[in-house]
Amino acid sequence: MLNITTFLDANACRLDKNVLYNPKTNEKYNSHEILAMTSEIARDLKNCGIKKGDRILIYLNNSTKYLFSLFAIWRLGAIAIPTNRVFTPHELEYIIDDSQAKLMITDEDAKDIVDLDKYIPKNIENYKNGEILPAEPTDWDDLCQLQYTSGTTGQPKGAMLTHGNYFTAIHNECDVLTMKQDDVYMGIYPMAHVGLSWAIAALRAGAYYIMVEQFNLEEYLELCQKEKVTVLTGMPPVIHSLTRLENGAEEQLKTEINQYKEHHPKYRDGQAVFNYIDSKYGVARELQFIHNIDCFYNDSCINEFIEKAVELINKQ
Repeated sequence: MLNITTFLDANACRLDKNVLYNPKTNEKYNSHEILAMTSEIARDLKNCGIKKGDRILIYLNNSTKYLFSLFAIWRLGAIAIPTNRVFTPHELEYIIDDSQAKLMITDEDAKDIVDLDKYIPKNIENYKNGEILPAEPTDWDDLCQLQYTSGTTGQPKGAMLTHGNYFTAIHNECDVLTMKQDDVYMGIYPMAHVGLSWAIAALRAGAYYIMVEQFNLEEYLELCQKEKVTVLTGMPPVIHSLTRLENGAEEQLKTEINQYKEHHPKYRDGQAVFNYIDSKYGVARELQFIHNIDCFYNDSCINEFIEKAVELINKQ
């Protein structure tokens, strides 16, 4: 039997320490608690009729609920479809139709965003000591996730990841980073990003994972110092943003956009440039107005984008 979540069972038996910390909520969890709350969500999903092989879309903010929902889907042998909270209804509808998703895990704020059966996780903190649900037996080649691409060169495509793929990935990531139980890992990947596997690798190693729900430079640096972080991962643009813009922000943004277009001449749509700038400076929500423009070569659109982006970045 190979189910990617069985590392949680092993760690729950052998580790007596906290392995996950959410600074936003100030909640800390050990491996047994993670497994118990994952089991509760999985039981709820079973009660919704979810079974092995069903495809479940996750539309939540970065949070422990997102992570535990992902584990719960895998626990049942179902297939997770992680999505970013900034996705529009149109983008979600495309993914739902393409993936043939059966259910969406979301919250009250988004319960009416698309026409699909919903499950809203509630009060999961009450189940830290709940009954453990056994993992559904899965094979190496059974799908565990559909990871949709950004869609910069065409319609987003659902890359198929298996339990074997994920098992191999987190095993190799533990080796690459030589993660140990006394390591303190901080990851700044969005939950919908495939880079979340590094955080899951940290949990597998029994390291202490600090979950950053939303990147903020001051809080980030404070956490690094306070928690004595030993392992840090993130997308290169986000790591680069540690050298945050101060003076000359407007000219630097113009240069970056022009360089991006020069090196990516076929990316002629606003979506591509938006995704690039957002990944670097994390201003997606506030810049949503620019999200669907057809051509970023329009000077008025570029100037509008830069003006708003500089204002937001300088407030960070």
